[in-house]
Amino acid sequence: MTSTAEPASRLSGVVFRTPQFEKLREFYGTAPGLAVGSGPTVLNGRRAMLLDAGSAFVELREIDPGDLPARDDPSVPRLAIRTTLTPINLAAHGIALNDPPRRPATDDPGQDTIAHVRDPDGHLVQLRWQHQ
Repeated sequence: MTSTAEPASRLSGVVFRTPQFEKLREFYGTAPGLAVGSGPTVLNGRRAMLLDAGSAFVELREIDPGDLPARDDPSVPRLAIRTTLTPINLAAHGIALNDPPRRPATDDPGQDTIAHVRDPDGHLVQLRWQHQ
């Protein structure tokens, strides 16, 4: 069902807890091209920072390696990011797609093209491109 009304809710942000703070900072600055919104700062003795994702943010919080959930834990978040970077741009930065870009089977001709990558902590990231 397609609606022309503005959604009642929009993503405001996602928080990733990571023992690999610098690797995630580099990944999210490269793959979807997010700019540093603020930080890094120190919270409870650990680094934290906000990355600007337009109308939302990605917050990185440093943790000890033993505090990370298992990779196959269903509570590990998936982040969806609309980007203009192509798979070729991503590959140039050493970021490989988990699956080929595809458009979901739908009757909506404006459906985004999607593909997935994993960040250095194993979080699933869905990259979305507006269909041309």
